[in-house]
Amino acid sequence: MRDQMRKHRIVWPFGLLCSAALVAAACSSSSSGGSGNEDGGASGGASSGSPGGSTSGGGASSSSGSSSGGGEGGVVIPAGAVTFTIDMTKGPTRQFQPPTTPVKVSDYVYGINGFGSYVATGTKWGLIRQGGDGYTAWNWTNDYTNSGADYCFYEGGDGTIAGKLVTGGDSIPSAQAKGEAYLATIPILSHVSAAFSNNTGINNLCPQTASNCNGGTTSSVAVNSGNLDFVSTDPSSTAFVANGASKGSTLCTCPGPACGSGCTVTTTGGVFMDELANYLTVNYGGAGKPPLFFMLDNEPNYWGSTHPELWPYTGTLPCETATVLYTDVVSHDQAAAQAIKTAVPGATLFGPVVAGDGMIYAHSYSDPNIATEFSDYYLQQMAAASTTFGKPLIDDFYVHYYNSNSTDPTQCMQNPRMFWDPSYTSLSASATDAVDFGWSGLNNYFDTKWYPRQVAPRLLGKIAAAYPAGGATAPTLSFSEYNSGCETVIAGGVAEADNLGIFGREGVFAATAWPLQGSATTNYLVAAFAAYRDYDGSGSVVGDTAVMATTSDVAGASVFAFAHSTQAAALDLVIINKATSSTTASIVIKDAPALATVVAYNLVDGAAAVVAATGTAPTIACSGGECALGYAMPATSVTTLVIR
Repeated sequence: MRDQMRKHRIVWPFGLLCSAALVAAACSSSSSGGSGNEDGGASGGASSGSPGGSTSGGGASSSSGSSSGGGEGGVVIPAGAVTFTIDMTKGPTRQFQPPTTPVKVSDYVYGINGFGSYVATGTKWGLIRQGGDGYTAWNWTNDYTNSGADYCFYEGGDGTIAGKLVTGGDSIPSAQAKGEAYLATIPILSHVSAAFSNNTGINNLCPQTASNCNGGTTSSVAVNSGNLDFVSTDPSSTAFVANGASKGSTLCTCPGPACGSGCTVTTTGGVFMDELANYLTVNYGGAGKPPLFFMLDNEPNYWGSTHPELWPYTGTLPCETATVLYTDVVSHDQAAAQAIKTAVPGATLFGPVVAGDGMIYAHSYSDPNIATEFSDYYLQQMAAASTTFGKPLIDDFYVHYYNSNSTDPTQCMQNPRMFWDPSYTSLSASATDAVDFGWSGLNNYFDTKWYPRQVAPRLLGKIAAAYPAGGATAPTLSFSEYNSGCETVIAGGVAEADNLGIFGREGVFAATAWPLQGSATTNYLVAAFAAYRDYDGSGSVVGDTAVMATTSDVAGASVFAFAHSTQAAALDLVIINKATSSTTASIVIKDAPALATVVAYNLVDGAAAVVAATGTAPTIACSGGECALGYAMPATSVTTLVIR
């Protein structure tokens, strides 16, 4: 059932990597609206609740609220419908192992997948990821790949070494020129594409009418309309070549900008994972450059359904049956990681790159190890193998999590709470299932063991359990694909701004959003990044250090606070209003330096862009180490407050 629901990454003819509509929900459940107001100290969270502020309408507003009683330091705190409390000497209110002091936010949480028009915006991206289904069959020596069941097994390429990883706007050199880290895919299955053409983009070959696997027919892109000779059924197929973990001989680095006197990469015959990692590292890595990271393939829990041309299956497409066991993912990752880390000792590897409920099941519901969640099993096995190998095999536990299966703006603004909030039970378990995994799991497992979701702290806990102190170095946690929905309306921007703040607060190492709708000029999800990474249109970014920030209404408004490690008298706030009317916030800043000015920038309905707020600038008052200000947040908005 799940394979029918999976998200597709379509590799269209001529190698253009595109995104298609996400999963169709397997169960029908209302995506109910917001929760009521919730008391609590944790900051952030998406909501539908209207906290009942002023009703001065949408536009960018900067008026102060009326005054009320004095603060601890004698500062008058403006009255507001929601109170944001900041403490610049305390750590963020993280759910798992909260720090007591301020902590560095990883630049890599401000990442995006490599789609040219999005990457080309003015945002100062922290990380560019080049990945997706098309990279499982990618042959780096000739840039040929196979789209698999995403587009009738189209196969083609341009004959260049390393392809778009090293040329064009989404390439490693382009990212490095802008100071951006880069995450490249290492295919790890036993075969990849040969220099072989299977152009299913012509002559109406794709899509085709095929079985819907339920007795009827449907238009399908998961059929072998070009009659490609699959290596999964014919080991002698000339459409594919072997992909080995270790070359076992000299690793070639030419042609390339730093190849020196090295040998030239062979563009025919088998390819090797360690040679690819070494080629990119020698030619594009090194001291003084933004980091170059590697991930181990893509969505292995869907290998059997997305890439039956490579993975064994039975039956007839598109209704084939395939099995990917826990041990399949672990053994492939261990072999690849050992080879890569031997060739490139300093390589940073991300794995297992499973998607959705693959975090729990990998793929098969009859797996011999099903009593243990896949994430636990994988982490335990990789920790043990790392100890034997003498160094960590994976440096980051990397997963995909989409909670975008709703078109209700109210719901989309709540979806970020699934990443962290232990109190998010106003959305029922079944409604939660409909928004993300699409079903309730075996014996309603998700409703009893993964509800509320708390995806980030839950996974961080699993990592800590598998890597106890004194053993192998524990991996960090990252999300290689995520999306909380409603991208083409302001709610999508609100949700994304919440996600970015949550990732920084909760200690996530990296995150790369996967936009599914719209363009660079109409996508509010993409625009929301600028609230953190280009708020003034001139490349200014929020501070690099997360400090304590709490909201009196976790369901109705979020706040994230950032100090600057190189500037004592500086604080940046990203404040978020989920209500459909303007809401006044009372902002209290404790243990603060002398702060004197406030400049506001807004993302509001009407244009997918962060712009300077209009009207009179907010005023801030400080006394005895405490500061206060009031701010009327525009309806359904994201605001960056730059306080100096």
